[in-house]
Amino acid sequence: MLFLILLHIFVKEIKLMNQIGCKIIHLTSVDSTSNYVANLQKEGVLAHGTAIIADEQTQGRGQRGTVWNTTPGLNLTMSFYVEYTDLSIENQTSIHHWVAISVVEFLRKLGVETCIKWPNDILAGSGKMAGILIENTLAGKFIKSSIIGIGLNVNQTDFGDVNGTSIKLETGNNFPVAEIAQKLLLELDQQYSRLTYKAFKALKTDYLKNLWRMNQEVRFIRNNQLERGTILGVNDGGLLEMQTQHGVEYFDLKEVKFMLD
Repeated sequence: MLFLILLHIFVKEIKLMNQIGCKIIHLTSVDSTSNYVANLQKEGVLAHGTAIIADEQTQGRGQRGTVWNTTPGLNLTMSFYVEYTDLSIENQTSIHHWVAISVVEFLRKLGVETCIKWPNDILAGSGKMAGILIENTLAGKFIKSSIIGIGLNVNQTDFGDVNGTSIKLETGNNFPVAEIAQKLLLELDQQYSRLTYKAFKALKTDYLKNLWRMNQEVRFIRNNQLERGTILGVNDGGLLEMQTQHGVEYFDLKEVKFMLD
């Protein structure tokens, strides 16, 4: 009887693994990998865990309509599709925690120390190395699915006027983009079980441990005015919590712009 129980647990663990990145579609050029995933979703031909990787994005998107620019062939531009069975809207910030932590841990294994700049940037030093875009589909009080986009600077070394950096700049080494994609998907898959088992508090704790300038004073611009505040964390709704001269305040996307120096 014990053997059957252990076998059942073992089979269950196998089913939970190898979901994210179970199918990879490679494109030479596309307007946006997230748009491509969305179109497949509408057609009803998209399996959970499918990833779209493109050498070039002509209309890559960032958070709230911003543009993600990248040099073709040098960086990773990827989107993947995730379905959930019973993930409440109340826990939707855990999706971002899972993805951001996965990127940070993956880069750490390459020898690159990074941090998470709220809401969706991954920084190495003060330079932006990666960006995350998550678009959720809701069904009542639950999250039905997500299209998750990740842009990661791999071998690019010239960012013009943009304060960017890359894995190559931080390590001095070139990396095959396909290999980076496969290893990042593996990290995402391994960390995904934390969502499956509803380890929301642990995910948030790890997220806050890696949050840029956590418990430190920062300079930011609000309504064209330069202010100072201390980052206290992120609440369950994904709003940034800061101590300012007005007391404890909560900020949504695009309400503040941080000075990185």
